[in-house]
Amino acid sequence: KQVFVCPGSRNAPLINGAISQNFQIQSVVDERSAGFMALGAAQVSQKPVVLICTSGTALLNFFPAIAEAKQMQIPLIVLSADRPQNLLNRWENQAIDQKKIFGNYVNSYFDWKGIMELKRSLGKVERLVAKIQAHTQFPDPGPVHVNFHLSEPLYFAEPIKTISPFTLNTQVKSHSAPLFSKNNIEPSDKIMVLCGSGRFDKQHAKEIKALSEKGALVLADLTSPYRKFQTHFDWELTLNFLTEPDWKKQSPKTLITTGTFLLNKSLKNLLRKNPPSQHIHLADCTQFKDTFFSKPLLCKSLGNDFLEKTPSNSNYTSFWKEKFDTNTQKRNKLLSSSKDLSDLWAVHQFAATLPSDIVLHVANSMSIRYAAITSFDNNIEVFANRGTSGIDGCLSTAVGAAMSQPEKQHYLICGDLAFFYDINALWIQHIPRNLKVLLLNNKSGNIFDMIPGPANSNGYELFTTPHKRTAKHIALDFGIDYLQANSQSEWNTVLPEFLSKNSFTLLEISTNPTTNKELWNQLKK
Repeated sequence: KQVFVCPGSRNAPLINGAISQNFQIQSVVDERSAGFMALGAAQVSQKPVVLICTSGTALLNFFPAIAEAKQMQIPLIVLSADRPQNLLNRWENQAIDQKKIFGNYVNSYFDWKGIMELKRSLGKVERLVAKIQAHTQFPDPGPVHVNFHLSEPLYFAEPIKTISPFTLNTQVKSHSAPLFSKNNIEPSDKIMVLCGSGRFDKQHAKEIKALSEKGALVLADLTSPYRKFQTHFDWELTLNFLTEPDWKKQSPKTLITTGTFLLNKSLKNLLRKNPPSQHIHLADCTQFKDTFFSKPLLCKSLGNDFLEKTPSNSNYTSFWKEKFDTNTQKRNKLLSSSKDLSDLWAVHQFAATLPSDIVLHVANSMSIRYAAITSFDNNIEVFANRGTSGIDGCLSTAVGAAMSQPEKQHYLICGDLAFFYDINALWIQHIPRNLKVLLLNNKSGNIFDMIPGPANSNGYELFTTPHKRTAKHIALDFGIDYLQANSQSEWNTVLPEFLSKNSFTLLEISTNPTTNKELWNQLKK
């Protein structure tokens, strides 16, 4: 139903085709932004979204979003216009080799040479379209690329005569993971359930809830759809800075995972160095990645037999609860005593004010890390581009998602470099009114102050890329409501206005990178 179109001439038949079907069409000048907008729309709707571009390097600009869609299992249909085959490799203008240009980053590639050229019947065309649709879900959800070799004339004066709608066969062959075998069960009194990003599954939710009631430690990534089933909410803060000796005291014997990507690098390293006795991954897919080098048993469901044999152990969660609560109190005390406006302080305050019925997007780099160690309502849907974890496209993704859900309020937490990198996301005719951006402007790539290495390098400024820009004039150019805060008192004054506005609004805070670094280091102590 949703189509993102990039300007061109060779793709005129594709654009006119979309118009004839009354799709929701958005024109975007920048193909890279368009790719991420389509990604955001598909992310929240969990339905395929169409991208259309002309020939040449226009198509290459879709690549970052295509890679993210493949990694995060998000369905996209990319329709690219191309020169006729007899004009390829003849120094023709705006012509490159577009065949299988995305390689393994798409589920499938289709070369569409035309109905007349291949003497296709309408029935064959319908079957091909059905196949394209199916491959957005096969073997797992992801992008599909269809390349059209289009000959001139590309424009026609008379309106397109549409064919009668036909029903797509949406029944894709099941590739369910094998059922859990009771012969593999090892009853365990120390179970950790770790939920990564991914799609919600009712059966998995039911089993995760049952395990939590038996005393299993249930932890969910900020972007996981199972956050509401967590036994502890403020766990990221503790496990971010946990030492290996402390981990070994109460590391899990059985690890049960679901979903895909995890933000917490420290936890991943602890599990890799100290693998559990058994690892079970819940999934209904085929493309599983062995994150912890633990050779997990892949299964669709734990089954009642496993749940019945799992012993109850409330002491295990009690041990971790004490650690989590201690660090939560430490964080709250540290932030309440802080007098300076900092990125972490602002995100923490922001989290406390958001209602539960909104959609939250978080950009990569420090933004997602700040958000992970604060206390957001677990009913809030949270999205982030963690498939490739790049700062490109964070703003565009949120714009596309907001367009797709005009009935819901969307928010984005974004760092300065990610925002400025992606300002072409605002270069559209109709900016969604239901999106608000909290911009953390520390005048640099502050994350490189937090990690060991860059500060001691001769190329320190090449890592941190310091600047003196603000977003004020960008907001003015694009007709966006703009608010600014340079202190905690200014923040307290403008935040209510920011939350109440009924328009695309940008709240920019100006913080000191040194202050941000010092606060982050104090959390480790």
